[in-house]
Amino acid sequence: GDLIAYDANGASLPVTASPASVQVVDGLLAVWPGDTDNNRLVDERDVFMLGAYFGETGPSRSGASATWAGQPAAMWAPEAATYADATGDGKVDQNDLLPVGANFGRQRSAGASAGHAGKHGANGAQLEVAPFPLGTRLQLSVTVGSAPTPLADVLGVAARLQLPLSFFAVRAVAGGTFLDDGDLIAFSTILEGEETLALALTRKSTSVPAQGYGEAVVIDLEVIGDMTQAAVLNLYDVALALPDGQTQATEAALSLTVATPTAAEDAGAELLDAFALDQNYPNPFNPQTTIRYGLPQASSVRLTVYDVLGREVIRLVDDEQAAGWHEARFDARGLASGMYLYRLEAGAFTEVRRMVLSQ
Repeated sequence: GDLIAYDANGASLPVTASPASVQVVDGLLAVWPGDTDNNRLVDERDVFMLGAYFGETGPSRSGASATWAGQPAAMWAPEAATYADATGDGKVDQNDLLPVGANFGRQRSAGASAGHAGKHGANGAQLEVAPFPLGTRLQLSVTVGSAPTPLADVLGVAARLQLPLSFFAVRAVAGGTFLDDGDLIAFSTILEGEETLALALTRKSTSVPAQGYGEAVVIDLEVIGDMTQAAVLNLYDVALALPDGQTQATEAALSLTVATPTAAEDAGAELLDAFALDQNYPNPFNPQTTIRYGLPQASSVRLTVYDVLGREVIRLVDDEQAAGWHEARFDARGLASGMYLYRLEAGAFTEVRRMVLSQ
């Protein structure tokens, strides 16, 4: 089966499992890198566990890698933190985003979820966007909670946004005023076949949880196609991360709004109020692509490219940089086709995105 436990000599031992628990023999668990909530599927909500257990330490995994396989691990205290250590290096930190990105969408066959919407429900909102000229930059604001129904103890927000990719390119995903404390862990990826953006942002366990209501996520879009008609954006599977590592689908008031559009040529002159990492462009690419990112203040910046096993390919930026928008060029000549990850570390901010080299 897919669930495995081992004794101290490496011999396999029987386990029994339910959707919420695993019986462990001799203190060893099977960790599948990226499945940080141990629900048999790697998706955006696995980012939540990195926030909930950020900074926790425990035994490292011998021979750990990002390879999608059950890897024997000694149990931590608390047990849930064992799975949050996706890299197996003995510490829950921003590096654990890499296996989530590398194995995103993978699932263990036995008992795995049949579909994302069926698993999480479809709570959310819709917005009809009138046609805008080519090159227009739009901002979508995702608002959670309301004055009559305020939220309590929120560490993170995850959601999916279905949008016509023939009209829009996702340029950046950032925390809004309700969630962003300047120290977020952020992840987003485009599911091309579904025309869907999957995203998650979370505070760390060392931060004070958010209270009340307001703008949780800001999504920066650019019009890249001829909008001859209105487009419908569908926000769904909105969920909250709580301090105890639990995930809660929220039925609180949600709104999806479009800010006053700004011409793309003026976007670079805007003052930033949050860190931002754009989707590389073009994507897929061959053999070069550009990665754009924004800094609200002067920061120590590291921009690194990894392969799907979490191995560093190249460090594009490792320097102090001024506030504003910056670009880095990635030349993939000599590399194999496939998926790569790029990670921005700027001050306390960390975000990982995926890109595809197609030769």
